[in-house]
Amino acid sequence: MKTAAVIASILALSLIPVSGLSENAGSVETKQKGNTQITIDQPFETLSQVQQRIAEKGYQWTAGRTSVSELSSEQFQRLLGLRIPPEAVDRFEKITSAYNMRNLQFPSSFDWRDYAGVTPVKDQDGCGSCWDFAAVGALESMVLINSGFEYDLSEQQVL
Repeated sequence: MKTAAVIASILALSLIPVSGLSENAGSVETKQKGNTQITIDQPFETLSQVQQRIAEKGYQWTAGRTSVSELSSEQFQRLLGLRIPPEAVDRFEKITSAYNMRNLQFPSSFDWRDYAGVTPVKDQDGCGSCWDFAAVGALESMVLINSGFEYDLSEQQVL
């Protein structure tokens, strides 16, 4: 249950622009994506605008200032664990653009069970940890598909 509360809190906070909780609307911001600069021409909402929108939608939580909400985008980015190097973004864009140019033919159906690509179904009963079983099952399947080895990983270890 604690995990669900943490996830719900993170999702709720993700609805609020990080550097947009000051009482004055933010200015135009420029961000770097790979070798390209992106300009965000819409100013961030003020804290009072966010609070008003929450009230209008009937949500049961309150937006307010926190130690994170006053950080600049650069300061906030330093708190994030995942940092994708610009060269990885460029490489990904090159790979995916090649697929966009091809006329790919896909089968009318595809089932990994026909290729021994999924592990057996597990009964999680009514414990509320379906997200855990889904994530671990996906990982088990990726290991099986890519290595040919079937591992039975422990969902309990994730919880």
